[in-house]
Order: sequence, then structure tokens, then C-alpha cells
Amino acid sequence: MKGNLTLWEAQDALIAALAEVEDLAEVTVDFGFPANLEPDHVWIDDGATGSRTTELSGDTEPSDETFRLTVLAFTSHALEAIEVRDLLKVLTAGVFTAMASATFAAVVPAWTLADYTLDAGTDGTNRQLAVALTFECQCW
Repeated sequence: MKGNLTLWEAQDALIAALAEVEDLAEVTVDFGFPANLEPDHVWIDDGATGSRTTELSGDTEPSDETFRLTVLAFTSHALEAIEVRDLLKVLTAGVFTAMASATFAAVVPAWTLADYTLDAGTDGTNRQLAVALTFECQCW
């Protein structure tokens, strides 16, 4: 898309793709850091980094935009640690399902998991577990 960033389209496509994932049907999905965290929550970070080459001509040029998009999954429950981890595994699998969907691929034809960070905590009652998944995306 000349004159604009594909990043915006990718974020919108990922929101739509997450909404299509059956395992996330009962999960709150947001764009940007949520004002209130729900016990099971997935959101797309509204910050991103990327680069874009100069305007390209022709359809056979290499990728003209590369960016890193971060998706976070969070769960908080009064359960055993292994049970909370298993809930987070379902949320994470849902994110990967959305990333691999035709809805997302229509905008982002190539991506890879660049890195991830797993963080654990408690609010005094519930065990909390979150993972930040950073995907490197290439569009042309």
C-alpha cells in the first residue's frame, strides 16, 4: 500500500483473525493495553517497530515493509500453577491460529516468531501468567 503503512492493515486483520478463533470466543480481545484486565485477555500492543524501503514499482520486488508486532496473552485465576499455565497455552495457541489464518495472510504473507517473554506473578489471590509474543512480519 503506497503512501501508508501496511502495519495498520495488519493490526486490523489480526483483530479480525483473533475474533474468528473458536478457542478465544469467550476471551476478551483488545487493541492496545487494556484499561481493565480480564481473567483471560489477549491484546495487540499498539506500539510497533518497523522499516519500509522507498516506494517500489512492479510486482516482483522484495518485501517493502517489515515490522514487529507484539501480541500479549494474560490469564489470572485462583488455580494451581500448572492449571494457569495450561490456560495460557490455550490462549497462546489461539494467537498462533489467528496468525496462521487466511484472514491475516491476506495482509501479511510471511511472519515468524521473533521472540517471546513469559512473566508470572500474583495479585495476592490469583496466580497470573502472561506471555508477550513478538512476531516479525514481512509484507510486499
